[in-house]
Amino acid sequence: DAADASGNTWIAGNVGGGVWKTSDQGSTWTNLSPDMENIAVTTLAQSASNPQILYAGTGEGWVGNIDAIDGSGVFKSSDGGASWINITPLSGTELNPDFSAVSRAVVDPTDANILVVSTSDKIYRTSDGGTTWSQVYDGLGTVMHVIAAKSNFDIQYAAVKNEGIVKNLVLKNQLMYN
Repeated sequence: DAADASGNTWIAGNVGGGVWKTSDQGSTWTNLSPDMENIAVTTLAQSASNPQILYAGTGEGWVGNIDAIDGSGVFKSSDGGASWINITPLSGTELNPDFSAVSRAVVDPTDANILVVSTSDKIYRTSDGGTTWSQVYDGLGTVMHVIAAKSNFDIQYAAVKNEGIVKNLVLKNQLMYN
């Protein structure tokens, strides 16, 4: 937990178990997601600039996992995990099916509203905390992982099955991968 300088507080996600928090280095845990509509948490991201902002991606997207749990997109907490809202974009009246398996979420350390998430074979970005999303990558393989360079959040790399490593480019304020 970036809000705890002592390092005693941890926040963890669990596929099939939701989001949990400990303030005593793991001796006891509190469930932060008893009312979350989907507890198949596969990734968590906490804002360094505002530690009260947490993002949780849901759904297992690994190809070949026959017992995978489908997700319901990306959830956001603005109060340190006490409550959660689904910020997944809609496709018509339904949640965007691309977000049924969110493998990674990375939040800009200087702006809690900028978030990049990888889904099955795509990468999406929001710069307004999840109100609107832009697809910034569409690959041929499963996006396994996305990371941002510590020196510059605008430099990101993604590991893509059957493609290798792709690196982003910023063109006219639009984040694109190649």
